[in-house]
Amino acid sequence: MTRAAATPGSASSLPVWLFVAYGGGHVKALLPVALQAQSQGLARVVFLALTTAAAPARQAGDPRDALDAARAPREVRPARAPAAPRDPFFDQPYEAPATEAAPSWEASAKPATSRVSANIKTKRKVAALFKTGD
Repeated sequence: MTRAAATPGSASSLPVWLFVAYGGGHVKALLPVALQAQSQGLARVVFLALTTAAAPARQAGDPRDALDAARAPREVRPARAPAAPRDPFFDQPYEAPATEAAPSWEASAKPATSRVSANIKTKRKVAALFKTGD
């Protein structure tokens, strides 16, 4: 419903202003503005007071408190059946490979190298930048 179609001053024609205060300093600054906007009929005010801002908001007359209000009992629903697997790969049984391959972790014949160990490398001769005059 647009604002022009609603009757002036009705609650449905007013915009909703959300005020969020985190701590005592924020609530002291925002609460007077929110109360003034609500009293002048400028907007429907929703005030969200977090942490230490909750006590001053309650003292100012904000009756909404989700933690203090009694909750309606939840509807008990039956448990759902587990969903069927959707991947066709998991629907088929295991098939062994046609050829036997050797495991990759087993040692295979390695070609002979001239080195003693693969981790030991011979020193290469490189040009020296700071050579002493020997």
